[in-house]
Amino acid sequence: MQRFHPWLHFKKHLKVQTICVDSYVKKMKIDAIDFIHMDIQGAELKALQGARHILPRTGVIWVEVSDQSIYEGQPTSSEISEYLASHGFDLMLSCMSDGFGDNLYVNAAYFSVTPRSV
Repeated sequence: MQRFHPWLHFKKHLKVQTICVDSYVKKMKIDAIDFIHMDIQGAELKALQGARHILPRTGVIWVEVSDQSIYEGQPTSSEISEYLASHGFDLMLSCMSDGFGDNLYVNAAYFSVTPRSV
């Protein structure tokens, strides 16, 4: 983090209770998710792994990505893309500059759309 933002200092650490997406949707009786916007400081892949059961019933995911690790254990954008591709998502839009940005993934099966050639 200091390499990219030397001005940023954390004076204290906080512990927060979390719940994985799959547990949350089960608890709340959510059958499907239309859209997920994810920007959680390098923990995106962990959150996606905790959503593996609901991913087939998820339409669109907008996720912050990076080609360089800013945070400890942060996955690269290609690791996130590979994981989502293994769950039926296609990368539809990449808004990256200098190795940082956001990607938009779409699960065509969620929309019952058959991809076609143009």
